[in-house]
Amino acid sequence: QQQQQQQQQQQQQQQQQQQQQLRLGTDNLILDFLKEAPFIQPTVLTKIEACLKTPATAALGFTTLERAIEMRPTIFSAGLSILLTYTAHPNRATRVGCILAVKKHYEDPAAAPKIEGAAAASLALGVAAATKTARAAEQEVARIFKSTAEVNAPEGQRMNDAEALAKKRAEALAVQKKADQEIDASLVPHSELLLALCSKKTSLLSKLFEAYANMPRPVQAAVRRMIVPLIRSTIAAPGRIVPVLATFPPGAETLVLKVIYILCTEGTRVPPRELVLAVLDMCDKRSLDGSFVAFLMNGMTREEARPRIRMLVALLNGTEGPRSLVREGFMRLTTPYLGRPSVLSPTELLMALHDGVTATDGDRPAEAVAVYEAMANPDGTPAFSTMLFEATLKLLVEEDPVSPLMTKTADAFHRRRGGPAGTVIGLLRRLIEREVWKMDRDVLNAFVESFRVMLPGTLALVKLLPNDVLETIVGLDAHLKTAIRDYVSKMSETARKPYKWLIDDTTTSGA
Repeated sequence: QQQQQQQQQQQQQQQQQQQQQLRLGTDNLILDFLKEAPFIQPTVLTKIEACLKTPATAALGFTTLERAIEMRPTIFSAGLSILLTYTAHPNRATRVGCILAVKKHYEDPAAAPKIEGAAAASLALGVAAATKTARAAEQEVARIFKSTAEVNAPEGQRMNDAEALAKKRAEALAVQKKADQEIDASLVPHSELLLALCSKKTSLLSKLFEAYANMPRPVQAAVRRMIVPLIRSTIAAPGRIVPVLATFPPGAETLVLKVIYILCTEGTRVPPRELVLAVLDMCDKRSLDGSFVAFLMNGMTREEARPRIRMLVALLNGTEGPRSLVREGFMRLTTPYLGRPSVLSPTELLMALHDGVTATDGDRPAEAVAVYEAMANPDGTPAFSTMLFEATLKLLVEEDPVSPLMTKTADAFHRRRGGPAGTVIGLLRRLIEREVWKMDRDVLNAFVESFRVMLPGTLALVKLLPNDVLETIVGLDAHLKTAIRDYVSKMSETARKPYKWLIDDTTTSGA
């Protein structure tokens, strides 16, 4: 039986080989006719599609067709149309072969408009199919969550919330994964011709940016994956792609960010100057956020970098995504490169984080300092030393005006870095010497908060404060008022006379 099965398999293989040889012989006859006949009608070229439809004969088909349209100008247009049709073929070998054949004629001014039009139309078809898939997946995911939410089973039969949530998330994830595969299968074949043409004429990439702006998010994600090889090919000459970036349409921001990321992380260690200038100009004209400059910070001058630091800080919202961007920007600012110093020293960056800070900035400036403080070297050691923090704080306390962020940075220095409490108390002492009560109210409020945080070590500073100022301070913080009142009540009778108003306030309150 095994011998019979083997014989049958051999016979089937022989029959397939004979059929293939017969088909190849027939195809060769047709192709020889196309090349050598004294006159042929353009419609005869449609016979070659049988070759292109079969992977085994596709290479012979597009190779001979390419030669035929070069030799026979009368059939050039019809032959080019056939090649363009198969530039989106599902079989990659067929698709790539036809694309390479078409690219050879792209420099022909007469053929270029037709080729570009076909590439744009093919992209539109791919986007439409991918969008349809994405919309269907969105509806299916919505149905999954809705059906789970509407389950009205008796209490004893109903799954607990955690189990139900885990089940519907897994089901939705499977739907989205399948949709992503289908989106890639639709989009990639229909976009490869356009991307191939972009390697010769980068300005064509603007068509992809225009289409991208109106795509659903899953389709946009597929485009960002698909575009990587093309952008890598422009790393050596980024000036080719800069004009496209400078004119991107609203809605294509994430694609621009992907391009910037590739150019900055896979090219030279310092971003190309033309890219830096183009993005800075875009930021100024279009009010773009700090995510556009994070990877460009080491390509800027000091004058360009300083105002962009606030753009980075404005990204922070308490989540890790923005923090990673800010961390990247800080590291690029303070990293020296071979033959080039860092844009800013670590001390200059820390001081810059305190420039112009007001209460309206919320928690973002303090979060930026926390990101700075937590930055680490590859071996896990702190990127910036505790001594650097201490030295910078001593500079910040002498600034005019003093930043309200300075005392929060000092508290972080003490709590997270284990910096000596004496350093922080010394800063508060210096603020008293500089009459902090005459500074901006934000600075005074920050002083009061730090005074309370550093209790009881700050109680000795009470003697340095004028009575009217002390009265203002204890009025801002009830806990501080209690601590100071207890402190002065333990002084000698002579020493506590100036604080009689505070002790009497206790008696009055008790009465």
